[in-house]
Amino acid sequence: MSTDALSAVRRVDPEREPVAAADAGPWPTVRDDLRTLIRAAARAERSTVDAATVDWLLDHENPPDAALADRIACLERLRLDGASVLEVGSVLGELSRTARTLGAEVVDGVQLEPALVRLSGLVNAYRHVSRVSFHQGLDDLEARRERYDVAIVSVTVTVQETIRAVELADRAVVLELTGAVEPSALCEALAPGLPRTATLGEASDRGEPTVMLLLARDEDTLLELVSDASHERAAPPLEQEVEHP
Repeated sequence: MSTDALSAVRRVDPEREPVAAADAGPWPTVRDDLRTLIRAAARAERSTVDAATVDWLLDHENPPDAALADRIACLERLRLDGASVLEVGSVLGELSRTARTLGAEVVDGVQLEPALVRLSGLVNAYRHVSRVSFHQGLDDLEARRERYDVAIVSVTVTVQETIRAVELADRAVVLELTGAVEPSALCEALAPGLPRTATLGEASDRGEPTVMLLLARDEDTLLELVSDASHERAAPPLEQEVEHP
C-alpha cells in the first residue's frame, strides 16, 4: 500500500484516530436517505397524506390518532397465521403491515392514488417490511387471478370496489361500516356467501362511529379467525352472533 493510501486509512480508522473519528459525526446511511425521501414525498402530497401518520410510521411511536389505534386493535383480534390478505383502501399501508405482523404470509394493499402506492413502498423499505406489496387498483390482481384468505375493505372504498374485493376473498372479509349503515342489509347485498359475522370493534372518534365487521364463510372459519383470549374489547361474544338467512 502506498504511503498516501496508508495515511488515508489512518485518517478514518477509529482504532488509530478515535478523536478524529468522533469529530467526524455519524456517517450518512441509506436509511437516512430513505427517511428524507419519505418526508419530501409526504410534503409533496400533503393534501392526501397526514404528516402525523408519516411521523408515526417513521418513528414507531404510538398511532397519531385514536381512530387508527382502534382500527389496529380491531385487526389484532384476528388470527392471520399463514393467511394471504388483501387490503383495499390501504392509504399508507398501516393495516397491511399490521396484518403481516399478525402472521399473514403475504399481503397486497390496494390504493387508487399512485403517490400513496409509492410512498407506502418507501415506508416498507424504511421499516424492513417484507412480503407486503402495494398496487394501484385491483385490475392487475384480478388479471393475475389472485385469491386471498381474507380481504380488508376500508370505509372509504366504493360499493363497486367492495364487491370486487369480496369476490377475491375465499374465507372472510373485514368491512368498515359507518354507524349510519344497517350491517345485515349491506352484508346480504355485498357478500351473500359470507353469512357468519362477528363485530371486531369500532373507531369512535371519526365523524360518525365506524364499525369493523368480520364476515366469514362458515362458523368454523369465524371461530378460527377471531381471537378473544388476548383482547378485552367491547365486542359481542361469538355465541351472540347471528347468521343471516
